[in-house]
Amino acid sequence: MSQPTTSDNVTDTSAASTNPSAKVVPPLKLDVLRIIRLCQQQHGLRHGDYQRYRSFCSRRLRRIRKSLELTYGNHKKFQKPVITDELVAKDSRYLLLPLICSERAWAFAMQLKTEANTEPRKKFHLLSRLRKSVRHAEQLETLCNQQKTCDARTKLEVQAYTAVMNGHLKFEMQVWSDALQFYIRAQAIYDNLKTGVRSEDDKQMIDQRIDEITTNVRFCQYKTGDKSAARELRTIRNKAALDDPEMTRILDAFLNETHEQQTSSISEITWRQRKIQVTNEKVRLFFLNLQEFENELKKQDVSFDTKMSLYESFVKEAVETLQIAKDELKNDPTFKPVPASSTAAASTTRENSEKLSDNVWLYSYIAWIRLSKMIERNLAMIDNGKQQIFKTATADSEKTDAASAKKVPKPADIIRMYDLLLQFLNDILAIPALQNDKTIQSDVAFQTIVYKACRSFYITISFIQLKRFKESAAFVVKTETYMEQAKTIVNSGQQLKSSEINYQSLLNEFIFIQSKLDEVKYEIQTSATSTPLGNASPKVGATQQTADQTISPEEQKELEKKPLIDRLDTYFEDSSLTNKSRLNIVSLPPPFKPIPCKPVLFDLALNHLTLPSLDDKVQTKRQATTALTDKGQQQQQAGLTSYMGGIFGRKPQRSSKQPAITEQDRAVLQLKQQRDLLNQNRRRIENQIERGREVAKQLLKNGQQDRALLLLRKKKMLEMQLYKTEGILENTHELEFAQVQATVVSSLRQGTDALKKMNELLKIDDIEKLMEDSREAIEYQNEVSNLLAGGLNRVDEENIEAELEELIHAEEAREINRLPDVPENRQREHARRPVVSPTRAHQRVLTEAD
Repeated sequence: MSQPTTSDNVTDTSAASTNPSAKVVPPLKLDVLRIIRLCQQQHGLRHGDYQRYRSFCSRRLRRIRKSLELTYGNHKKFQKPVITDELVAKDSRYLLLPLICSERAWAFAMQLKTEANTEPRKKFHLLSRLRKSVRHAEQLETLCNQQKTCDARTKLEVQAYTAVMNGHLKFEMQVWSDALQFYIRAQAIYDNLKTGVRSEDDKQMIDQRIDEITTNVRFCQYKTGDKSAARELRTIRNKAALDDPEMTRILDAFLNETHEQQTSSISEITWRQRKIQVTNEKVRLFFLNLQEFENELKKQDVSFDTKMSLYESFVKEAVETLQIAKDELKNDPTFKPVPASSTAAASTTRENSEKLSDNVWLYSYIAWIRLSKMIERNLAMIDNGKQQIFKTATADSEKTDAASAKKVPKPADIIRMYDLLLQFLNDILAIPALQNDKTIQSDVAFQTIVYKACRSFYITISFIQLKRFKESAAFVVKTETYMEQAKTIVNSGQQLKSSEINYQSLLNEFIFIQSKLDEVKYEIQTSATSTPLGNASPKVGATQQTADQTISPEEQKELEKKPLIDRLDTYFEDSSLTNKSRLNIVSLPPPFKPIPCKPVLFDLALNHLTLPSLDDKVQTKRQATTALTDKGQQQQQAGLTSYMGGIFGRKPQRSSKQPAITEQDRAVLQLKQQRDLLNQNRRRIENQIERGREVAKQLLKNGQQDRALLLLRKKKMLEMQLYKTEGILENTHELEFAQVQATVVSSLRQGTDALKKMNELLKIDDIEKLMEDSREAIEYQNEVSNLLAGGLNRVDEENIEAELEELIHAEEAREINRLPDVPENRQREHARRPVVSPTRAHQRVLTEAD
């Protein structure tokens, strides 16, 4: 955040020595333009964010008022502070308050201006904010004029700032003459300031301010009736050098207004000997912009960056117009969109182009314009990159900006450009009105051969830079093959008379390529003779097919059915590899292969298998162990016998008939084999993914970005294969769990049947009869006990009880004798304790002890 430039209040020591009461007052300075420029660039206006800039102004006002202790009264009464000359003379920061307030009001107005397109009522609020901004600017000008110590530059900058704010207000009020006067006044002030400024930064800021004002001046002149200003406004817009989004919006509004006046004359266009009616206003405006776009490109002083900016803006407009034309085709029965991948098949079924409606022809024309301009843009970028790669000095290289020359392109960048060119040519064949056009098909086929030759050449250059001479030698042969095909077409006169391109001009590119190919061949030969054994270039893939060998259409169809991993030794142009929706690289999931089954002890299939009987061997061992007399040996043998019996499920009697293996058992076994194979495949893929990630990191460290990108693509394919393998494993587990469920259900069914059979054996009447018999037997036993007890008289009973009492007393006395003696010093304490009534058992013990 920038602060105003003020001089320190330092007294002159020499003057103080002679006259202590005299003081030198420093001049009052305020760099208005620098302050607002830095604040705008650092707080949102670089990206057109007026709300952020407005919030910054509010925060800065709060900080300045707090530091100056400039309050608005107290909590009881509001009192607006007044900035006087005395306050400004004491501290120049008071001048920042009206300046920041004016900037805040202006930022709020610009924010409302962007929202006023959808809400017209905000236009009134916008004007009130601009009026407030003008009031604060005029207050700042008044304070500076009243200060005698204010320097001349500060006064001029404040006057220019006030004039600009007044011009903005009149501009939004559409009072063009008054706005023009204010803008001209501000422009004149800044021109005078520029002559007295020494700093280059200050001059650059003043130039930017003058450019903004010039745009508004030209617009006001055009509105006041000066038609010559229209040409200058169009030139300013086409330079694409304006960073202010507000000025860009003003110029776009001007261009739309002028175009609306000219589009009324565009009602019909002619393309490929077909007259097309144009009714949509936006489509008319597109064709008018096409004419201006071509006129701008024909100018001699257009730089490369300006060309790219023009191409980008025009292609963006073409996409929007193409969508408008496509929306009008929703109810057109003659329009049937066909993807580019199925163009060859659709060309035989497409109706005659003469039966297509005007809407289809208009859509096709706009699509053709868009693709042709994108091809021109890519060719311009390729020419610029070629000049920088090979350091060729041409007339156009002098027009290349310094900013674009800093980034030197690589051959890989040009290869990508040629890939896009081939894709654009393929899209042209998919345009509805051109699918039966023999001329377009012939031109596209010739251009495809030429661009493939150029692409192969730059792939060769890329391999040369990577010291991969074997691959570069193969692409040299491929480049020469494409060049021979193109030259054969031109020499044989196969070019149609209605062709729109010059075949010979395209062949001129081969002159440069041929000269470079000779250098490449010499370099490859030199490397082949100088490279020692073991230091050859890395092998990318085994190539068994030579360049002279050709593949018949039948063989090509057979090869297309195979995945790429199974036909790496044979090369041919496979169009399916360019279509992401139907890539045929590897077959997923991998085919099942039979493998030996691993012995698993705890397995679901173990219960369904019949193991061989070992009863004879176990019986022989049991007979041998009977002669042993040692108990430990007998226990060991018994444990071993029980263990072996538990494993093999030995029973005393086993039927000699073994159950046959069913088809279900074989299916279960095969399913488990495939599960083990999938687990091995999953572990192998995980290892390859981890190893590929480490190798890609190492390649990036070595600067081999292309090979790292190739490895990452391979890793992505392996991850997709791993995902599918895990899905198959999950299905396998579900099948196994379903089999377990079936086994449990079968066991429950058997248990239920067994329970039903037991219930049939146990009837309720039988159980009741059994319980009644039990009660009768118990009663009979009680009667027998009573009879036996009745043989003793009363005396015998008393003797028996007395004998029982004696036994009890003797046992209790024996227990008392075992207790330790009571200490004497504890007797008193025991006597002081409260007497507790002893129980009957305690009394008996105490009596016997006495």
